[in-house]
Amino acid sequence: MQAAEIAATAKELKKDGDTYSGELTEEGAKALLRSGRGVATLPHRQQCKGSVKFWVKDGAPGQIRVQGQRHVSFNGNEFENDHSTTVEIKEVGTTKVEVPEAAKKKLT
Repeated sequence: MQAAEIAATAKELKKDGDTYSGELTEEGAKALLRSGRGVATLPHRQQCKGSVKFWVKDGAPGQIRVQGQRHVSFNGNEFENDHSTTVEIKEVGTTKVEVPEAAKKKLT
């Protein structure tokens, strides 16, 4: 679900072998680069750009990398911030659930 949301923020995704990559829209980059410290709510000028890359194995994402750059102008000061996040997805379909005996009795 998150992979689909990230992919939707790309201008276009290009396939190269087992990878898909593309540049993010400015709004998509802003959304992915927001920090939890309230920077997005301060009165400032902000320019963002970014990219995403998906590695696909057996039809499912195996790894996702999001990279972004933010240029912020605040109170006459200029700030640059680069950010990169890589998520590896593994052991898909291997989850096992053990139902406790007490729960099994209530189900029957």
